[in-house]
Amino acid sequence: MNKKIIFFILLILIVGIYFLWEWKKESEMGFVPFTEFKERVFEGNRTIEHGSTGFSAKVPLNWQIYEGIGGNRFFLVRPDENCSIEISIRREKKDSIFDIEYSYISEQIQSFPDQIVNIDGNKAFRKYFSLVSQGECLSVKVLKKENVYSFKAFLGFSEQEKCNEEFEHFLETVSIL
Repeated sequence: MNKKIIFFILLILIVGIYFLWEWKKESEMGFVPFTEFKERVFEGNRTIEHGSTGFSAKVPLNWQIYEGIGGNRFFLVRPDENCSIEISIRREKKDSIFDIEYSYISEQIQSFPDQIVNIDGNKAFRKYFSLVSQGECLSVKVLKKENVYSFKAFLGFSEQEKCNEEFEHFLETVSIL
């Protein structure tokens, strides 16, 4: 009789720990908050990093970093404000209720090979679009593990070519481990 009780208690504990672990994983889904990113300046280089997602990138020393509305993205803004880059990372779980963009971007990467670029050894989907208020924009999205890394350049109405070059240079500094 005692063995059955001990077995039943152990079974309940194991099931409870499993559900707690799954709940914790699901509670971490969604956008990575701006407050979790770390800015570092070392030997004349400035980087922005996020440890658990493996993200880091160089930031031009004279550019400003601003938190986006809601705290789920941030912006790198050139001093003259004619160019900005929006960065966000979203944790998603493929084929679940937490799959907001992951499967769609994965399909785009498969369907449109001419719009694929390489970001730190990872395939990324590139797309141009226009916003009435901000002019031309360029979006690059990278999938790695269960994360969607999103980079958008707001090229503005003037100096689009220069801003595009700066965005390309920024993307060359992105590291995703």
